[in-house]
Amino acid sequence: MLLALRELQLFLQDLAARDAGRLNMWELEIQAGGVSTISLEEAPGAVIPDNDPGGVERSLSTTEAGTVKDISVSVDITHTWIGDLQIKLISPAGTEVVLHNRSGGSADNIIRSYSAAAVPALSTLQGQQLAGTWKLKIADLEAQDVGKLNKWELQITR
Repeated sequence: MLLALRELQLFLQDLAARDAGRLNMWELEIQAGGVSTISLEEAPGAVIPDNDPGGVERSLSTTEAGTVKDISVSVDITHTWIGDLQIKLISPAGTEVVLHNRSGGSADNIIRSYSAAAVPALSTLQGQQLAGTWKLKIADLEAQDVGKLNKWELQITR
């Protein structure tokens, strides 16, 4: 795709008589067509074994071509003590990103989305190939509370 840009200009006008201002900087971001988002999801109702570092691992696969520009992960997990849990996303290239690491203490359930803004380590997946098997691994690292992965979803922009 060939994109031709003609001269771009920014016009400013100060319409107030009492003060003066100065533009220090401006920028323009242009995103070419062809950007799309792939959505993968699963609602397995998978039990998360109690006090088991092996945890539960689920997979979502795609044959879509392209590289990752941005990614977000949404999870719906029922658990009565989220401070027991560690959640990781594993890319087809084997890169592991920790999304949740035993925080939240005695709070119930994790129903949230993780983006690069909230989990900067997700930006390490940018540029990786989209095609392949994406894995979510959830481990309950303490005894007495059993949980369940109700649903998880990937939104990958290429």
